Amino acid sequence: MIHTSSGRDSIDLVETDDESSLASLQEQIYPDEVKRIQQQRLEAIRTATHQNNNIANNSNFIENQNPNIVTHLNVTCDGCFISPIRGDRYKCLFCSNIDFCQLCKYESKVNHPSNHVYNHPLLCIKDSRDYPQSMYMQNRSQIHHTQSKCNSCLRYPIIGIRYECACGITLCEKCEFIGIHDHSHRRMKIAFP
Repeated sequence: MIHTSSGRDSIDLVETDDESSLASLQEQIYPDEVKRIQQQRLEAIRTATHQNNNIANNSNFIENQNPNIVTHLNVTCDGCFISPIRGDRYKCLFCSNIDFCQLCKYESKVNHPSNHVYNHPLLCIKDSRDYPQSMYMQNRSQIHHTQSKCNSCLRYPIIGIRYECACGITLCEKCEFIGIHDHSHRRMKIAFP
């Protein structure tokens, strides 16, 4: 028998193989805690169900607005993981392989992938077929400049497009885009190592 100093009644320890008996014992010992956890689970289920219903309803709404909606083949939304993306596609200009569908573009920053910052600029692409050869439409995560390090953010290796300034400074896409280095300097854009 164990006596606790928290003011609870004494507790007899009993060995059991039955999980339901253990759950029942926990409810007797910590009824408020068990109730709080059950409420949190129920709220999480409600929230997930509500979000799934919103995505389904909004997808149907978008499709009903325009029956000739464009499909972006071989592109997966990094917010809801739907593939292919239907409707407008939003491509991150900083991250090498981040795309969002119309719905997830407007979702809160919580739903964005961990390697993507919610305030990165996104390029709206109405139809991917209009830009088949564009470097910005392609997945640039496979482009590794293994001999280069960004002089601003110190990223090594640089992944994606890198920029070499005439003065010898090397920049990654993100640092070049946000204007870290002098804009009057000429730069060479290097897409392949």
